[in-house]
Amino acid sequence: MLGRSQECSFDPTASLDFLWACIHMPRIWQGRDQRIPQKRREEFVLRLRTSELLSLVGLILAESESRTPNPKESGCLVTQSRLPLLLSCCHGNMQRIQRVTEHLISSIQKWGKSSMGKHCRDLLLQMYLQLPELLVPMPESLLSCEGATESSPCKLDSLIHRFITLLADAGDVKMNEGRLWDANMACRKLAVAHPILLLRHLPMMAALLHGRIHLNFQEFRQQKHLAFFLHVLGILELLQPHVFQNEHQGALWDCLLSFIQLLLSYRKSSRHLACFITKFVQFIHKYITSNAPAAVSFLQKHSDPLHDLSSDSNDLAMLKSLLAGLSLPSRAGASDRGAEDEKNDEAAAGSLPLVSVSLFTPLTPAEMAPYMKSLSRGQNVEGGFAMVQPIKSGSSDYSGIPQTPVVENAQHVLTNILF
Repeated sequence: MLGRSQECSFDPTASLDFLWACIHMPRIWQGRDQRIPQKRREEFVLRLRTSELLSLVGLILAESESRTPNPKESGCLVTQSRLPLLLSCCHGNMQRIQRVTEHLISSIQKWGKSSMGKHCRDLLLQMYLQLPELLVPMPESLLSCEGATESSPCKLDSLIHRFITLLADAGDVKMNEGRLWDANMACRKLAVAHPILLLRHLPMMAALLHGRIHLNFQEFRQQKHLAFFLHVLGILELLQPHVFQNEHQGALWDCLLSFIQLLLSYRKSSRHLACFITKFVQFIHKYITSNAPAAVSFLQKHSDPLHDLSSDSNDLAMLKSLLAGLSLPSRAGASDRGAEDEKNDEAAAGSLPLVSVSLFTPLTPAEMAPYMKSLSRGQNVEGGFAMVQPIKSGSSDYSGIPQTPVVENAQHVLTNILF
């Protein structure tokens, strides 16, 4: 039945049910106990060869294909129900599991984005969630795989849940300091080695950021709430660029909104938040680079608080550059526009031209020497706007960008900074 020539001649569902019965129903085997002991140890009844094991994988994929032929439909439930049979036939043998993994990866490359390719990714994802320690490093095919948050439970879910709750614990600081450090390091290592496992808990991290900014800033720092915000932002940095995928936008926006509310609530203590602000603005810039439509939509939706932050503090040069480059709508302009115009802006958010935070390439000392010499002598610098020309010609950010109002606005900001 598991021979290569016989693989397509049997119904996949009936074949898999028969194999399951062979393992879990000992009464069909002559000379064996009719009753299953309460403390029964799993026996390796079927000792399949590698070729037969790959044929078993083919039967699972064929069953999933027959039940969910549409690529847009999820076949995780089918593959999830057959995964115990596959793992039981692997007997925990690392070489067998590695051979099955290689077969699935080659099948994904063969079938691409077709329905069969999606079923191969679903089965590989189910194996990874149950055996993450045996699939190190994580298969590249899973990095762009969507639906991991909606899949079956993972064996590490409870452990990751414990790590995150330890980070969010605001109890006895002295007692928890060592455990907080261990939990933070564990989460950071998971973010690098197994980002999919940590992204499954992104909504939980976003929810734990709520309800912490009602305290005054001294209490907020003493109770380690600021440390938790820094930990979460550091984990999000390590989850790049996977955290910018469309399926994580809801939880990511929730986290970013909590960060903005933090900066608004403690704007008078911005000098104590300098490290957090720098990391936050850098993260937003990476967000724009990786997923421009979603990032611009978020920034336009929350432009008012961002403008308030940039106007209240003179130290937020990076945020001011980002807002000027994106030409976000101001509060005065947004109040005069109707709901229909706002919808049109959201629809066109992905088409806005982006200007990098670094608006120009710094001049070399040799290029700056004649201007510095004139300034030191107290002389008027004739043709001051000529200084913009070497900057403009030496910058790679303006190349290929049409002269839209956004770019003209950025050039106007640059001129005001220089003169």
